Amino acid sequence: MSRPSTGADIGPTASVAIVIPAYNHERFVADAVRSALAQGDRVSEVVVVDDGSKDGTADVVRSISDPRLRLITQANAGPSAARNRGWRATTARWVQFLDADDQLPEGGVAALLATAERVPGAIPYGRQAVYPEKIEGAPHFLASISERDGDLLPDLAMSHEGSIFTALFDRSWLEEVGGLDEQVWYGEDYDFALALARRWPFAFCGELTYVARMHGSNRHRSFGREAEEQYFRTVQRRMVGLPGISGWWLCRRCLSHWAWDFASRHERNGEKAIARSLYLRSIGWNPTKVGAWKGLARCCRG
Repeated sequence: MSRPSTGADIGPTASVAIVIPAYNHERFVADAVRSALAQGDRVSEVVVVDDGSKDGTADVVRSISDPRLRLITQANAGPSAARNRGWRATTARWVQFLDADDQLPEGGVAALLATAERVPGAIPYGRQAVYPEKIEGAPHFLASISERDGDLLPDLAMSHEGSIFTALFDRSWLEEVGGLDEQVWYGEDYDFALALARRWPFAFCGELTYVARMHGSNRHRSFGREAEEQYFRTVQRRMVGLPGISGWWLCRRCLSHWAWDFASRHERNGEKAIARSLYLRSIGWNPTKVGAWKGLARCCRG
């Protein structure tokens, strides 16, 4: 478990490192960097890890002058490897991750630090605003991984709304879980969230702490069968072995939920054979999943 926080760690002088993995995001990375720097003197380091970009991402970062900003370049190794390279290169006690096509809202870091001070030993997290490519006006919607304090493993397992990157991380927590698993290329944030939630409670700050941008080159827009199987492997790896019958049942409900979710996507796309097989997997894990039975009936009628 993490060491106790001291006043210097979470009080008015606490410092935060913002880590930005970047791959072919020359259009957006300047906005991300500037939003991190604009958090004020609570942010002592902003580290951009250019993960083998083929465009001008690195040049855009080099054009921004601030003593807190540092650029690291590497051959393409995936988002988890880039995030790990970034946080391990920092020295601040606290770390927040920011994707290169997203932004941090004004005051977000301060709100998370205040929550860390209010609930020592818990992972502070907030809300996420989701916008289209242009971040202006009202967001499409707001989301959060939950809206309560305490054990969030059931919340994260069953309904991964919002992003784990709305949270602030004590670097000792990152060290204990080994950072993000670099073998996970799809749903790496989900895998990371489950690893954290098995070990520490969370504390909700109630404020907006992350701004996401939806656009055509987001990786989740091309979510294929391999990505689906990766989610199943993640659940089985992270949740098998939970204590008691309730832990066993949560794992099965979670597997069933994702199978139903993926089946619903394929059904909407007219891929009824794939949907049927996934609905059957959902029912196999949780025979009480009514939505899976209804989906299977629709696909069989077709």
